[in-house]
Amino acid sequence: MYKAKPNGVADVWLRNNQHEIVQEIEDGPTGYEADEIFCRVDVAVISEKEIAADFGFWFSMLEQIPDLDANELGIEARRAAKLSEVSAACEEKIVSGIDVKIGEETQHFSLTIHDQLNLFGKQAQLNAGAEKCEYHNDGNPCKFYTAEEMGLVVKAAMEHVSVQTTYCNSMYDWVKSCTKASEIEAIQYGDEIPVEYQSEVLKEYLKEAEVK
Repeated sequence: MYKAKPNGVADVWLRNNQHEIVQEIEDGPTGYEADEIFCRVDVAVISEKEIAADFGFWFSMLEQIPDLDANELGIEARRAAKLSEVSAACEEKIVSGIDVKIGEETQHFSLTIHDQLNLFGKQAQLNAGAEKCEYHNDGNPCKFYTAEEMGLVVKAAMEHVSVQTTYCNSMYDWVKSCTKASEIEAIQYGDEIPVEYQSEVLKEYLKEAEVK
């Protein structure tokens, strides 16, 4: 039940598992009972149609978090929250860095913004003909890497950043296309993106990954 009031707020009652009350006394009064949740929403933000179309999601979320502001369950609120979540996850994935095999050893390199700027500088040194570059992998002091070794690190770093950024952008398109809050909520960073939302660049990256 959705009851809009003059102040722009709607009282909403969500009823689930409704069933008839069985009376032991013959010809006694009958009725119904159900699990009921009450909430309020801004009429201008969330319509009765939106709640009805995604009833299971609304009931489940309000049941789990009784004091939740119901307006946060609206599709545009969930979309904004998910886009922010995806952006943060992408940044975290990039910063977590890369593993690069150098010789017989696999070394890990974090990729904070500062690290990325440093590696761009190393790329410039390599382009200028440097035979070795000073750098460090995680947890170790700075040392010299040969031009070939440094090239491996720079190449892996640039690919990692590009792949994650491209994946993130395609995920944005996926989130923006959703028509229900429940669909948005189900999306998690790292999920396989439906083909129709994959950019041409992402498709190419995925093909290359299959070959590797």
